[in-house]
Amino acid sequence: MEPVLLAVLVGLIFIVTVALKTINLELLGNAELLRRFEREAEELGMVPGAHNARVLDGGVDGRRPYLVMELLDGRPLDVHLREQGPIRSAEALRALAL
Repeated sequence: MEPVLLAVLVGLIFIVTVALKTINLELLGNAELLRRFEREAEELGMVPGAHNARVLDGGVDGRRPYLVMELLDGRPLDVHLREQGPIRSAEALRALAL
């Protein structure tokens, strides 16, 4: 799993806290993981919606790719699923649908 960190983005007009996603240094040699990371960045950039974080920026620093994403309030979905089990409500599933 790639780490997601909190970062502060300082612009000319505003300062905002964002999510910064990157790949662990020891996994940079994993070509499949790098392809997945690139695909995730492309797909997130194409998916509109209120239920997913928008990609604000991305790139490579040295050899390490990164994504700068909108920071959303709330619990991560994987934590909810681990604690509460599968989501069975049709209304909740529609809200999560892309």
